[in-house]
Amino acid sequence: MKQAYVTKRLSRKRREMIERIDAIASEYASRGITITLRQCFYQLVSRSLIENSESSYKKVSDLVSDGRMNGLLDWETFEDRTRYERSNTHWKSPQEILESAIHSYTIDTRVTQPYRLEAWIEKDSLIAIVEDVASRHDVTCFSCRGYPSVTSLHEAAMRIKADGRPCIILYAGDHDPTGLRIPQIISEQLNIFGVCVNLERIGLTLDQVRELNLPPNRAKESDGNFRWYVDTTGLETSWELDGLPPERLASIYEEAILRYTDLEQIAKMKEIENRDLYQLRRLIA
Repeated sequence: MKQAYVTKRLSRKRREMIERIDAIASEYASRGITITLRQCFYQLVSRSLIENSESSYKKVSDLVSDGRMNGLLDWETFEDRTRYERSNTHWKSPQEILESAIHSYTIDTRVTQPYRLEAWIEKDSLIAIVEDVASRHDVTCFSCRGYPSVTSLHEAAMRIKADGRPCIILYAGDHDPTGLRIPQIISEQLNIFGVCVNLERIGLTLDQVRELNLPPNRAKESDGNFRWYVDTTGLETSWELDGLPPERLASIYEEAILRYTDLEQIAKMKEIENRDLYQLRRLIA
């Protein structure tokens, strides 16, 4: 919904840029996807509408703010995936909570699969996209938020050990010095905790960069992994995962998960779950 809260005089140039932003946000909304500010920025860069720089990013942030406050951009098409409210859950009646319990009842549909799958991603701002895919396939997902903490890696090691099956971690991160180093740190630390995993880096890859013609950045020389990155890749440029369209990022995880999924076994487990749900509905009828 577009709703104006202020009336600010905007130049023709700013208004035209806001209209272009609105077109991009509407394009994503038509696919049922809300867009983040950073994703919007990279879409403008990839369409050669702005340059790839920190000052341009700040301008886009100001344009989105002005556009929303002046009723030129839909408030619901943009999403801040790093900030969200927390509150207690409330119920209108005992019947309502019983019905809710039925809707939330699930069994582990992957327990008969040969592998334990986990979907990990470097950036917390993109976890909602991964979570949507992972939840549909009953796969654990995790946001590293850069280098994952020792605590989070120890917890991961304990749940992988408790599961007992070989574990495959599907990981996506920036194609930059830190983004490429993080998977190595994860594997090394999990090994220290007595867990050996197959960590498959499914993004961001150079093939994906070329496929989508993603906008490059100069790799940060201040990054402690810069020289390692140059020696390993032969590159001094880098690319951010945020440059991927959300539906492409989702499809990367979907395709990877399905490669390690026995769909016939999933269907059998779903039948068991549906029988349980039928029994529950009969209990509260």
